[in-house]
Amino acid sequence: MTGIKSILFVTEANENIGFGHFSRSIELYKEFDKSNKFNLLFLVSCKQDKLDEFLTQRNVMSADNIISFQDNSDQQIIELIKNNNHSCVIFDTHNEHNLLRSFFDQSACKTISLDFFYEENIPDVSINLFNHRTLHYSNKHQLFSGPEYAIVRDEFKKIRDLKIFTDWHKNPKKFLILMGGADPQSNSLKAINTIKNMSNFLNAEIQIVIGPLFSDKLSQSIFQESKKNGLLKIFESPKNIEELFLDCDVMFCGGGTTLLEGMSVGMPTIVIPQSDEEFNHGKSYHDRGACILLDDPESFSSINLDFELMQALRDKALRLVDQRGKERIIQIVEDLVNE
Repeated sequence: MTGIKSILFVTEANENIGFGHFSRSIELYKEFDKSNKFNLLFLVSCKQDKLDEFLTQRNVMSADNIISFQDNSDQQIIELIKNNNHSCVIFDTHNEHNLLRSFFDQSACKTISLDFFYEENIPDVSINLFNHRTLHYSNKHQLFSGPEYAIVRDEFKKIRDLKIFTDWHKNPKKFLILMGGADPQSNSLKAINTIKNMSNFLNAEIQIVIGPLFSDKLSQSIFQESKKNGLLKIFESPKNIEELFLDCDVMFCGGGTTLLEGMSVGMPTIVIPQSDEEFNHGKSYHDRGACILLDDPESFSSINLDFELMQALRDKALRLVDQRGKERIIQIVEDLVNE
């Protein structure tokens, strides 16, 4: 195995930011692990028990090269990795980690960032799903952007094929509420109330997912709602979450990874954003007619969610997210490492 180049992943997951960053990074890790082309080290700022739970959900065995650095500073991480001679580091983080980025900026290691919006320690390559603001980078920096770089799990490929041929109801009969691994703004409850207050959806079924980073208070509130509504069914951190997409007509979600998963299978999707970044990301697809963005959930009453609208949402979403983003990113990484 000597002479094999190495790739380092740095990512995060917690109750405030969810686990979208972790979700797509672990998918890249899995692909590189299968190829056996590189030595890999995967560092994630996450509580160890939650990390173990996430890995089980993604059918990944715990390994010595998958490490939680929840309790370590950037300087401690530098001490851990400084002698490893990594060929490339892939950052997929919400926080800047300026000290860690500065360390790699001064090394020979190539750097790639997924969604990078800072002015310092510019990576060699940034891959943005959406350019939230204009940044002035050097000519040496490469920028790739757009939904064609969305990383969607392989499990959704069969769902895409099956859902395209699923019979459509003229009116939605079953809603899926999926706010990701965490729901810091309690948008799951907002979605329940939005559906509940629409007279034409009184008999609609609701399937709702409680993620592993939901607060106890929010989880209890959702269970209380289910006691009042026999049509509301709860799924707690389901392992095969993609199967829920097959059975539902419309989904409520945030503006991150779950939105892209829904669009990739043609699920008509209503976005209740958790942050300004999610709002901007969701709006970019809303403006192209591929989803519905609800900045104010009460405005949902003005939308006629009929067959024609759902068909239009599905067709435009399928064109935008073709499920080949992972392969495109892997090629970018390999090209950079092999320069």
